[in-house]
Amino acid sequence: MRAAVTGSAGFIGRAIVAALIDRGDSVVALLRKDHVEPAAWRGRADIFRSDLATGPPTEAMRDVEVVFHCAAQVRPTWEREAYSRNNVQATRSVLEAALAARVRVVHFSSLAVHGEHIDHRDANESAPFANPPPNPYVETKIESERVVEEFRGRGLNVVVLRPGWVWGPGDSGTASIARQLRRGRILIPGRGSNVLHLVYIDNVVGAALLADRVAAAQNEAFIVHDDFGLTTDDFFRKVAAALGVNPTIRHVPVSLALAGAACIEVGSRLMRRDPFLTRYQVAILARNQGFSIAKARGTLGFRPEVTLDEALARTARWITESPPAK
Repeated sequence: MRAAVTGSAGFIGRAIVAALIDRGDSVVALLRKDHVEPAAWRGRADIFRSDLATGPPTEAMRDVEVVFHCAAQVRPTWEREAYSRNNVQATRSVLEAALAARVRVVHFSSLAVHGEHIDHRDANESAPFANPPPNPYVETKIESERVVEEFRGRGLNVVVLRPGWVWGPGDSGTASIARQLRRGRILIPGRGSNVLHLVYIDNVVGAALLADRVAAAQNEAFIVHDDFGLTTDDFFRKVAAALGVNPTIRHVPVSLALAGAACIEVGSRLMRRDPFLTRYQVAILARNQGFSIAKARGTLGFRPEVTLDEALARTARWITESPPAK
Protein backbone atom coordinates (compact mmCIF):
# COMPACT_ATOMS: atom_id res chain seq x y z
CA MET A 1 0.00 0.00 0.00
CA ARG A 2 1.10 3.56 -0.66
CA ALA A 3 0.10 6.09 2.01
CA ALA A 4 0.63 9.81 2.51
CA VAL A 5 1.07 11.38 5.94
CA THR A 6 0.62 15.09 6.60
CA GLY A 7 2.25 16.66 9.62
CA SER A 8 5.06 14.12 9.37
CA ALA A 9 7.35 16.24 11.53
CA GLY A 10 4.85 16.21 14.38
CA PHE A 11 4.50 13.78 17.27
CA ILE A 12 1.68 11.66 15.81
CA GLY A 13 2.61 12.03 12.15
CA ARG A 14 6.20 10.96 12.79
CA ALA A 15 4.99 7.84 14.61
CA ILE A 16 2.59 6.91 11.81
CA VAL A 17 5.32 7.27 9.19
CA ALA A 18 7.55 4.96 11.25
CA ALA A 19 4.77 2.38 11.65
CA LEU A 20 3.98 2.38 7.93
CA ILE A 21 7.66 1.99 7.02
CA ASP A 22 8.02 -0.87 9.50
CA ARG A 23 4.97 -2.52 7.96
CA GLY A 24 6.59 -2.37 4.54
CA ASP A 25 4.27 0.23 3.02
CA SER A 26 5.34 2.88 0.55
CA VAL A 27 5.14 6.26 2.28
CA VAL A 28 4.89 9.88 1.16
CA ALA A 29 5.85 12.07 4.12
CA LEU A 30 4.62 15.65 3.78
CA LEU A 31 6.92 18.19 5.41
CA ARG A 32 7.20 21.95 5.42
CA LYS A 33 10.27 23.45 3.79
CA ASP A 34 11.85 24.29 7.15
CA HIS A 35 11.40 20.81 8.64
CA VAL A 36 14.35 18.42 8.67
CA GLU A 37 13.90 14.94 7.26
CA PRO A 38 14.77 12.31 9.92
CA ALA A 39 17.81 10.29 8.95
CA ALA A 40 15.88 7.04 9.51
CA TRP A 41 13.54 7.92 6.63
CA ARG A 42 16.21 8.38 3.98
CA GLY A 43 15.66 5.88 1.22
CA ARG A 44 12.56 4.57 3.00
CA ALA A 45 10.04 7.39 2.48
CA ASP A 46 9.38 9.88 -0.30
CA ILE A 47 9.53 13.46 0.99
CA PHE A 48 7.08 16.04 -0.34
CA ARG A 49 7.59 19.65 0.73
CA SER A 50 4.39 21.65 1.08
CA ASP A 51 2.67 24.40 3.04
CA LEU A 52 -0.82 22.92 3.17
CA ALA A 53 -2.44 26.26 3.96
CA THR A 54 -1.43 27.65 0.56
CA GLY A 55 -3.11 25.04 -1.63
CA PRO A 56 -3.88 21.35 -2.26
CA PRO A 57 -0.85 19.01 -2.28
CA THR A 58 -2.04 17.42 -5.51
CA GLU A 59 1.27 15.86 -6.57
CA ALA A 60 1.70 14.16 -3.18
CA MET A 61 -1.47 12.13 -3.80
CA ARG A 62 -0.23 10.46 -6.96
CA ASP A 63 -0.74 6.66 -6.70
CA VAL A 64 -1.65 7.03 -3.02
CA GLU A 65 -4.47 4.93 -1.52
CA VAL A 66 -4.90 6.67 1.84
CA VAL A 67 -3.78 9.89 3.49
CA PHE A 68 -3.38 10.19 7.25
CA HIS A 69 -4.06 13.86 7.95
CA CYS A 70 -2.14 14.64 11.15
CA ALA A 71 -1.04 18.21 10.41
CA ALA A 72 -2.51 20.69 12.90
CA GLN A 73 -1.76 23.66 15.12
CA VAL A 74 -1.83 22.01 18.54
CA ARG A 75 0.80 23.88 20.51
CA PRO A 76 -0.60 27.03 22.18
CA THR A 77 0.38 30.19 20.35
CA TRP A 78 -0.38 33.88 20.65
CA GLU A 79 -0.95 34.01 16.88
CA ARG A 80 -4.67 33.32 16.46
CA GLU A 81 -4.47 33.13 12.67
CA ALA A 82 -2.12 30.13 12.94
CA TYR A 83 -5.01 27.98 14.16
CA SER A 84 -7.24 28.85 11.22
CA ARG A 85 -4.39 28.45 8.74
CA ASN A 86 -3.12 25.10 10.03
CA ASN A 87 -6.34 23.48 11.24
CA VAL A 88 -8.98 24.67 8.77
CA GLN A 89 -7.29 25.85 5.59
CA ALA A 90 -4.82 22.97 5.65
CA THR A 91 -7.61 20.43 6.12
CA ARG A 92 -9.53 21.87 3.19
CA SER A 93 -6.40 21.67 1.01
CA VAL A 94 -5.75 18.04 1.91
CA LEU A 95 -9.35 17.01 1.31
CA GLU A 96 -9.44 18.83 -2.04
CA ALA A 97 -6.36 16.90 -3.16
CA ALA A 98 -7.73 13.62 -1.80
CA LEU A 99 -11.07 14.11 -3.55
CA ALA A 100 -9.39 14.84 -6.87
CA ALA A 101 -7.21 11.73 -6.53
CA ARG A 102 -10.02 9.59 -5.07
CA VAL A 103 -7.94 8.85 -2.00
CA ARG A 104 -9.52 7.85 1.31
CA VAL A 105 -8.65 9.90 4.40
CA VAL A 106 -8.05 9.26 8.10
CA HIS A 107 -8.46 12.66 9.72
CA PHE A 108 -7.04 13.38 13.17
CA SER A 109 -9.46 15.54 15.10
CA SER A 110 -9.45 15.65 18.91
CA LEU A 111 -11.56 14.79 21.92
CA ALA A 112 -11.30 18.52 22.55
CA VAL A 113 -14.13 19.18 20.08
CA HIS A 114 -16.54 17.91 22.76
CA GLY A 115 -15.02 20.21 25.38
CA GLU A 116 -12.41 18.65 27.65
CA HIS A 117 -12.62 21.75 29.84
CA ILE A 118 -15.99 20.67 31.28
CA ASP A 119 -17.04 17.52 33.13
CA HIS A 120 -18.46 14.61 31.12
CA ARG A 121 -20.04 11.34 32.19
CA ASP A 122 -20.91 8.38 29.93
CA ALA A 123 -20.51 10.52 26.79
CA ASN A 124 -19.75 9.25 23.29
CA GLU A 125 -19.27 10.43 19.70
CA SER A 126 -22.81 11.84 19.57
CA ALA A 127 -22.08 14.34 22.35
CA PRO A 128 -22.45 17.94 21.12
CA PHE A 129 -19.44 19.99 20.16
CA ALA A 130 -18.27 22.58 22.68
CA ASN A 131 -20.51 25.64 22.46
CA PRO A 132 -19.06 28.14 22.73
CA PRO A 133 -15.59 26.82 21.97
CA PRO A 134 -13.21 27.75 24.82
CA ASN A 135 -10.28 28.76 22.61
CA PRO A 136 -9.12 29.06 18.98
CA TYR A 137 -7.72 25.51 18.97
CA VAL A 138 -11.07 23.91 19.82
CA GLU A 139 -12.94 26.34 17.58
CA THR A 140 -10.82 25.47 14.54
CA LYS A 141 -10.82 21.72 15.21
CA ILE A 142 -14.62 21.91 15.20
CA GLU A 143 -14.48 23.92 11.97
CA SER A 144 -12.20 21.29 10.43
CA GLU A 145 -14.76 18.58 11.24
CA ARG A 146 -17.39 20.66 9.45
CA VAL A 147 -15.08 20.81 6.45
CA VAL A 148 -14.90 17.00 6.64
CA GLU A 149 -18.70 16.82 6.56
CA GLU A 150 -18.74 19.05 3.49
CA PHE A 151 -16.35 16.74 1.63
CA ARG A 152 -18.20 13.63 2.69
CA GLY A 153 -21.20 15.20 0.99
CA ARG A 154 -19.08 15.45 -2.16
CA GLY A 155 -18.31 11.73 -2.06
CA LEU A 156 -15.02 11.58 -0.14
CA ASN A 157 -14.50 8.75 2.37
CA VAL A 158 -13.15 10.32 5.58
CA VAL A 159 -12.74 8.50 8.89
CA VAL A 160 -12.36 10.83 11.88
CA LEU A 161 -10.38 9.97 15.00
CA ARG A 162 -10.88 11.98 18.20
CA PRO A 163 -8.02 10.94 20.48
CA GLY A 164 -7.63 12.02 24.07
CA TRP A 165 -4.34 13.28 25.48
CA VAL A 166 -1.64 11.57 23.39
CA TRP A 167 1.58 10.99 25.31
CA GLY A 168 4.79 8.98 25.25
CA PRO A 169 8.33 9.09 23.82
CA GLY A 170 8.85 12.02 21.48
CA ASP A 171 6.18 14.23 23.04
CA SER A 172 7.26 17.64 24.31
CA GLY A 173 4.41 17.69 26.83
CA THR A 174 5.51 14.37 28.30
CA ALA A 175 9.08 15.69 28.49
CA SER A 176 7.86 18.80 30.31
CA ILE A 177 6.03 16.70 32.90
CA ALA A 178 9.13 14.55 33.41
CA ARG A 179 11.27 17.65 33.83
CA GLN A 180 9.01 18.99 36.59
CA LEU A 181 8.84 15.63 38.35
CA ARG A 182 12.63 15.25 38.31
CA ARG A 183 13.01 18.70 39.83
CA GLY A 184 11.13 17.37 42.83
CA ARG A 185 7.90 19.33 42.78
CA ILE A 186 4.75 19.60 40.70
CA LEU A 187 1.53 21.56 41.12
CA ILE A 188 -1.84 20.04 40.18
CA PRO A 189 -5.01 22.13 39.87
CA GLY A 190 -7.88 20.80 41.95
CA ARG A 191 -7.87 17.58 43.93
CA GLY A 192 -6.35 15.41 41.23
CA SER A 193 -9.19 12.90 41.53
CA ASN A 194 -10.67 13.54 38.09
CA VAL A 195 -10.34 10.92 35.34
CA LEU A 196 -8.04 11.69 32.41
CA HIS A 197 -8.41 10.16 28.95
CA LEU A 198 -4.86 9.37 27.92
CA VAL A 199 -3.77 7.44 24.86
CA TYR A 200 -0.22 6.19 24.45
CA ILE A 201 1.35 7.10 21.11
CA ASP A 202 1.68 3.53 19.79
CA ASN A 203 -1.95 2.83 20.68
CA VAL A 204 -3.28 5.83 18.78
CA VAL A 205 -1.18 4.78 15.79
CA GLY A 206 -2.78 1.34 16.03
CA ALA A 207 -6.22 2.95 16.01
CA ALA A 208 -5.34 4.94 12.89
CA LEU A 209 -4.20 1.83 11.01
CA LEU A 210 -7.43 0.06 12.00
CA ALA A 211 -9.49 3.06 10.90
CA ASP A 212 -8.02 2.72 7.43
CA ARG A 213 -8.30 -1.06 7.24
CA VAL A 214 -11.82 -1.72 8.63
CA ALA A 215 -14.49 -1.23 5.96
CA ALA A 216 -17.21 -0.46 8.51
CA ALA A 217 -15.25 2.61 9.64
CA GLN A 218 -16.01 4.48 6.42
CA ASN A 219 -17.27 8.02 7.10
CA GLU A 220 -17.50 7.39 10.85
CA ALA A 221 -15.97 9.18 13.85
CA PHE A 222 -14.28 7.41 16.75
CA ILE A 223 -13.22 8.53 20.22
CA VAL A 224 -9.92 6.87 21.09
CA HIS A 225 -8.18 6.55 24.45
CA ASP A 226 -6.62 3.77 26.50
CA ASP A 227 -9.53 3.52 28.95
CA PHE A 228 -7.18 2.96 31.90
CA GLY A 229 -9.34 5.04 34.26
CA LEU A 230 -6.37 7.04 35.55
CA THR A 231 -6.88 10.14 37.64
CA THR A 232 -4.59 13.14 37.31
CA ASP A 233 -2.87 12.17 40.56
CA ASP A 234 -2.51 8.56 39.40
CA PHE A 235 -0.83 9.58 36.17
CA PHE A 236 1.72 11.93 37.68
CA ARG A 237 2.59 9.50 40.47
CA LYS A 238 3.01 6.59 38.07
CA VAL A 239 5.24 8.61 35.75
CA ALA A 240 7.31 9.67 38.77
CA ALA A 241 7.63 6.06 39.93
CA ALA A 242 8.72 4.95 36.46
CA LEU A 243 11.40 7.66 36.54
CA GLY A 244 12.52 6.57 40.00
CA VAL A 245 11.75 9.91 41.65
CA ASN A 246 9.54 10.87 44.57
CA PRO A 247 8.45 14.48 44.02
CA THR A 248 6.25 16.63 46.21
CA ILE A 249 2.84 16.85 44.56
CA ARG A 250 0.84 19.84 45.69
CA HIS A 251 -2.73 20.72 44.82
CA VAL A 252 -3.78 24.30 44.18
CA PRO A 253 -7.32 25.68 43.88
CA VAL A 254 -8.58 25.55 40.30
CA SER A 255 -9.61 29.21 40.50
CA LEU A 256 -6.07 30.22 41.42
CA ALA A 257 -4.54 28.12 38.65
CA LEU A 258 -6.97 29.57 36.10
CA ALA A 259 -6.15 33.12 37.20
CA GLY A 260 -2.43 32.45 36.87
CA ALA A 261 -2.87 30.92 33.42
CA ALA A 262 -4.98 33.90 32.32
CA CYS A 263 -2.14 36.24 33.26
CA ILE A 264 0.31 34.09 31.31
CA GLU A 265 -1.95 34.21 28.25
CA VAL A 266 -2.22 38.01 28.41
CA GLY A 267 1.53 38.34 28.80
CA SER A 268 2.17 36.04 25.85
CA ARG A 269 0.00 38.15 23.58
CA LEU A 270 1.66 41.37 24.68
CA MET A 271 5.15 39.91 24.26
CA ARG A 272 4.24 37.91 21.14
CA ARG A 273 5.48 34.70 22.70
CA ASP A 274 3.73 31.36 22.95
CA PRO A 275 2.22 30.74 26.43
CA PHE A 276 3.73 27.93 28.51
CA LEU A 277 0.42 27.43 30.34
CA THR A 278 -3.19 28.15 29.34
CA ARG A 279 -6.53 28.14 31.11
CA TYR A 280 -7.61 25.29 28.89
CA GLN A 281 -4.68 23.13 29.98
CA VAL A 282 -5.55 23.85 33.61
CA ALA A 283 -9.16 22.85 33.01
CA ILE A 284 -8.19 19.57 31.33
CA LEU A 285 -6.18 18.58 34.41
CA ALA A 286 -9.11 19.38 36.70
CA ARG A 287 -12.18 17.95 34.90
CA ASN A 288 -13.61 14.46 34.49
CA GLN A 289 -13.35 13.17 30.93
CA GLY A 290 -16.05 10.52 30.93
CA PHE A 291 -16.05 9.36 27.30
CA SER A 292 -16.74 5.81 26.11
CA ILE A 293 -14.63 4.02 23.50
CA ALA A 294 -17.31 1.36 22.92
CA LYS A 295 -17.68 2.38 19.27
CA ALA A 296 -13.94 2.07 18.59
CA ARG A 297 -13.88 -1.29 20.36
CA GLY A 298 -16.93 -2.62 18.54
CA THR A 299 -16.38 -1.27 15.04
CA LEU A 300 -12.60 -1.05 14.76
CA GLY A 301 -11.73 -3.86 17.14
CA PHE A 302 -9.54 -1.33 18.95
CA ARG A 303 -7.67 -2.63 21.98
CA PRO A 304 -4.72 -0.76 23.50
CA GLU A 305 -1.87 -3.12 22.58
CA VAL A 306 0.65 -1.36 24.82
CA THR A 307 -0.24 -1.73 28.49
CA LEU A 308 0.11 1.13 30.95
CA ASP A 309 3.12 -0.47 32.64
CA GLU A 310 4.88 -1.00 29.33
CA ALA A 311 4.02 2.53 28.17
CA LEU A 312 5.49 3.96 31.36
CA ALA A 313 8.64 1.83 31.03
CA ARG A 314 9.20 2.87 27.42
CA THR A 315 8.65 6.52 28.26
CA ALA A 316 11.02 6.38 31.23
CA ARG A 317 13.72 4.84 29.01
CA TRP A 318 13.27 7.63 26.48
CA ILE A 319 13.48 10.31 29.18
CA THR A 320 16.59 8.69 30.68
CA GLU A 321 18.36 8.24 27.35
CA SER A 322 17.39 11.69 26.05
CA PRO A 323 17.09 13.92 29.14
CA PRO A 324 14.75 16.89 28.68
CA ALA A 325 16.55 20.21 28.36
CA LYS A 326 16.78 22.21 31.56
